[in-house]
Amino acid sequence: MQGVLNFRHSRHFSALWSLCAKVTRVVYKRKKKIGIKNTLNLQHSKKSKRMGIIELEGMEFYAYHGYFKSERIIGNRFEVSISIEADCEAASISDHLSDALNYEGIYNLVKEEMQHRSHLLEHVAGRILSSIHETYPEVGKVRVKVSKARPPMGGHIKAVSVTMER
Repeated sequence: MQGVLNFRHSRHFSALWSLCAKVTRVVYKRKKKIGIKNTLNLQHSKKSKRMGIIELEGMEFYAYHGYFKSERIIGNRFEVSISIEADCEAASISDHLSDALNYEGIYNLVKEEMQHRSHLLEHVAGRILSSIHETYPEVGKVRVKVSKARPPMGGHIKAVSVTMER
């Protein structure tokens, strides 16, 4: 550690630091002259975005998904939870609904997909993921959990769930 401190206070370090600062200024001026934006400006970098996780939890539906014919006739109770990575910067600054992700739109997509019968929960979750990404291409990672209450598996099981993300 002592060697590092001695180097920082030496003439060599000062000269090197001065040279780096001059090179940075020259590069910046040349970029500005030919119209290239400064990529080091943190105000315009991706890191300045306020990324957030938006969650719609415990959406309940009565639907007709299942492998057995009786499940597709009688139906069952399902619960869907979604986690969406999204840019929340504009909404966090403006406080305007138009700058936020449309939660009601997401709910309606899930509701529509739950109405289409499937044999497997994996298929339901995959359709929900695809639908969200097609309708809202600006979102990042989406995680979907689909749970079926009391599945007919020959024993007492509270629920079975499938979680997928893309």
